[in-house]
This record gives sequence, structure tokens and C-alpha cells, in this order.
Amino acid sequence: MRGAPILLSLLIGVAACAEPSTWQPLFDGKTLGGWTPKIAGEEAGADSRRTFRAEYGVIRVDYSGYDQFSENFGHLFAKLGTDRYRLRLEYRFIGEAVEGAPAWARLNSGVMIHSGSADEMSLDQDFPVSLEIQFLAAGAAHPSQSTANVCSPETSIAIDGERREQHCIYSDVPSKPLGEWVSVEIVVDGADRIVPYVDGVQSIVIEDVLRDSREPLGTGYLALQSEGHPVEFRNIAWQPLPAKEE
Repeated sequence: MRGAPILLSLLIGVAACAEPSTWQPLFDGKTLGGWTPKIAGEEAGADSRRTFRAEYGVIRVDYSGYDQFSENFGHLFAKLGTDRYRLRLEYRFIGEAVEGAPAWARLNSGVMIHSGSADEMSLDQDFPVSLEIQFLAAGAAHPSQSTANVCSPETSIAIDGERREQHCIYSDVPSKPLGEWVSVEIVVDGADRIVPYVDGVQSIVIEDVLRDSREPLGTGYLALQSEGHPVEFRNIAWQPLPAKEE
């Protein structure tokens, strides 16, 4: 076809002029550089049982150092410095929940949005004031639960313009079985609008996030959860949203 070389040249030119990706990795696949752990009962930055580990290209939430889980809820914080961004990551649950983990925490983890820093948490505080996009998996005890749900520790949200005070609101997105990787993207437009996607499928549209105290939300940080079930995270990256038009 005589037109093929011309078409190919045009495509190459378009690719060359395309803007480079603005996705920035949050995890280098080897270390926890840039991340700060906070385990209930320990000071910020301490993780005496190595709950959070960088191994084989993943961040692993691991309980091999625990004899018993006793509300040792943990979070691993990263600073973005903005409250308007896209976040991408993959997660999967592995193994069995640690002895002593509460029943609700089995096959349960998440990412905390609009959190403050690890240093802002008190010594025994279980969860940061934030908005949680909750990750679940399907297992024998929970064969049909959803994922990309929203939970609100000391916060509240609106959905379709209606204020919702429930701690957790469940999506229609089915979870995947234990051991399968799940791709998540979350579009965070400040406190005004947060939309999670699972494998490209939209979950709940979250609006108007408020702290229960009505004080300003934390900005610039997110945190991965440790609630008692081993879970792995990989391919964690973010990009800032374009500036809002005035």
C-alpha cells in the first residue's frame, strides 16, 4: 500500500511529540526508602517485627515476626505533598491471617487517603484520621465480598449529594480470590471528589470528605495498611492532576 509509509511517518511523529509520562514511582522495588512505618504501640518509624518489608519487587505485609496479633494495626506512610493526584497500585492477599487478628481483618487491607503523617499519630492510635479505600479478597469464609469499598476513620463523606455517616460503604465491584493480583487506580481531586477504579471498572464516587471534628483534612500523605492478613503491593506510582482552571 503506497499510503502505508506516510501513515507510519505520521504515527512516529505523533509518538515523538507526545508528552513524557508524569507517573512517578513511589516504590523502587528494592527498599522502603521514602516510606515511614507506624505500628500501634510503637513510635513512628519503628517496626520491630519487620511488618513491612521490601522483597522480590513488592512491599510485603508480613507477620512471621509475630507470636500473636494484639491490635498491632500498622500503616506505611509516603508523602506526596499534594491532595490532587492519581494513584496506581496492584495488591494481592497471600497466606493466612496471623493468630489473633480480628475476624473482620481477614482478607482485608487498604490505602489511606488524605492522611496526616506518621508523626501525627499517637503511640497507641490504631488508624490515622483519613479516608480508606478498602481492599478485600474472596476466600472460603467470604466468597462474594466486594472490593474498593470506602471506610472513614473519624471522617464522613457524601455520595450523590447525600451525607453518609456509616463507617464503611460497600461497592458493587467483586473481589478476586486469594492470591490473584488486582489493579487499582484512584483519582483524588482534593476533598471534593475521589473515584477508585478496579481493573478499569469504576467503584464508588466519593464526594465532600470531612473530618468529624470539621478541622482541615490531612494533605500530602497516603498510607498502606497492615490489619492482620499478609498482603503484597507492587507497581505503586502517582501523578499530579492538572491545575484547576480558574
